[in-house]
Amino acid sequence: MEPIFHVIIPSLLLMAFFPQINKRTVIITGFIVEFMMDFDSLFGVEWHRILTHNIIWAAMVGLIFLAIKGKAWARPAWFFAFTHLLFDLRDFGVALFWPFIQKTFALYITISESNPWFFKIEPKAFSFEELHAAVYPWTLLDSWGAYIIIAIALMLLYKFWKRK
Repeated sequence: MEPIFHVIIPSLLLMAFFPQINKRTVIITGFIVEFMMDFDSLFGVEWHRILTHNIIWAAMVGLIFLAIKGKAWARPAWFFAFTHLLFDLRDFGVALFWPFIQKTFALYITISESNPWFFKIEPKAFSFEELHAAVYPWTLLDSWGAYIIIAIALMLLYKFWKRK
């Protein structure tokens, strides 16, 4: 997913579900966490989605914010870190359990061919060798487009539920 969407989508979700949240804190936290989560891309494509795309790193990001800025910044930081992992589960996935398991895990979320009102979710696992040998496909609606549709639907459901 493009880095800006890792900031925009979770920011909109946080602001929709927690309207009292400090919007400045959310935006600043989003950009910092985005950099921290994609920091592994600086070490080359062979380490991207491995070093900083696992649950240990995501938890550490929140703990760093907790230690430096407190709970008001740590909660959005954890949300941004874990949604970053969720959104990057497309294509060849992320190394969720690295360094304990040397595989990347992915979720292929597509619109079902049999019924366009439902999503088809297909879990996959890849070795690091498959990840490094792959050419990353770019499928707009079949991959992160489905996540955007789900996020918008959740926001609309929440807004309608909140009015009653």
